[in-house]
Amino acid sequence: ALAGAQGQLADRKWLERAKGIVADARGTSEDEAFTFLRNAAMHASLKLSDISRSVVETAFWAESLNQAGQLRMLSQRIVRLAAQSLLGVDRHRARTLKQASIESVQARLHFLQTVPHTHALTPAVQAALTLVVQSWHQMELVLAEKTGLEMLRQLDRQAEQLLGHAEALVQALENASGRRALTVINLCGRQRMLVQRLGKTALLGELLQEPSLHAMQAEMRSELEVALLKMEMTPLSSPEIMMSLRESRRAWLHLQAGLKELDSVENKMALCRCCDSLHDNFDQLTLLYEKSLQLLMS
Repeated sequence: ALAGAQGQLADRKWLERAKGIVADARGTSEDEAFTFLRNAAMHASLKLSDISRSVVETAFWAESLNQAGQLRMLSQRIVRLAAQSLLGVDRHRARTLKQASIESVQARLHFLQTVPHTHALTPAVQAALTLVVQSWHQMELVLAEKTGLEMLRQLDRQAEQLLGHAEALVQALENASGRRALTVINLCGRQRMLVQRLGKTALLGELLQEPSLHAMQAEMRSELEVALLKMEMTPLSSPEIMMSLRESRRAWLHLQAGLKELDSVENKMALCRCCDSLHDNFDQLTLLYEKSLQLLMS
């Protein structure tokens, strides 16, 4: 009897959490979310508790992928903002955003490190997360130094290392989730990183005058364009996603134009603002894909 009561309590907890997720994703009340979940369970010939658990777990893995994906972007954004500050481009805003980005890395690492308290992580995920944390601590040491060309070179090397480990963490999380549909969140989240990486490379090219940096831009532009086309063709699209994709396409065209005109402080500032605008578009898209996946799974 005790085991039965505990099972019912656990099922109730899954249901309550699932109702909140579905209500938020659909913009409805929790009563309407309950009806939605009940109908989904009846249609699939599954228990309501099973449907609820699937919704909650999908939301958890999607959020974990998003948080880890943010680390990729932030590794590049911090270097871009340091370069922007050294160039004297919108310096006050660059410093403010850099500090916010550092705090954002710390918040996301805290989220990922507390995950084991609610979900068991695979050894591959745990190993990848450990490397990410170690890379970030090394990057923090460089950030404590005075900003200059040599410091910027060291910072970029550490950022590249953090990016590589964050990529491995995202892939390990995607594999551990067992949900192939989550690939679109990884794809969209990676666009945020590519936008910041393009901006970083353009500004470093102005500071360091290294030809290899300009060569990297062509590869990144191609990768971003291919990924954007894939997103435009994904079957998860809703009216909100389609509108956000159109806005992202327009912002991407503006960014490409900005990459060609860096001969003045004003043009460099316009490029940085384009990077931030397109990043915000892809960030919104990632959240919209999360909600779309939550509804799809339920």
